[in-house]
Amino acid sequence: MDAGTLQGQALALWRGEPFRELAELEPADTGAEPERDIMGSGTVRGVNPGEGVLNLEHAPIPELDWPAMTMDFDVAEGVSLDDLAPGDEIHFGMRKSAAGGWVIQFVHVMTPSPAGAEHDHD
Repeated sequence: MDAGTLQGQALALWRGEPFRELAELEPADTGAEPERDIMGSGTVRGVNPGEGVLNLEHAPIPELDWPAMTMDFDVAEGVSLDDLAPGDEIHFGMRKSAAGGWVIQFVHVMTPSPAGAEHDHD
């Protein structure tokens, strides 16, 4: 875009007139994959709220070519682990961190463990 076009658009903006060129611009294609949550399901095996870590026995995660396994996951700030107990069946969403690890962004209890059955998520 040349300086004359920018000046004309600035003048149109100052007058309150719309200008098409900027309104029609599409986001630049950076080649980077958009940030999105990867979904998973599994059984809680351990909860460490002090460290923000959840130990899960998760089902296979085809999007990552991961087999079923048991592993620790960090959880994002703001994700409460207070209502989780070993044995809870959960669905979760995780996102790759800047450091390269997978961090749980949200958790939804599908079936509470018998020990945690008294808590309610409604």
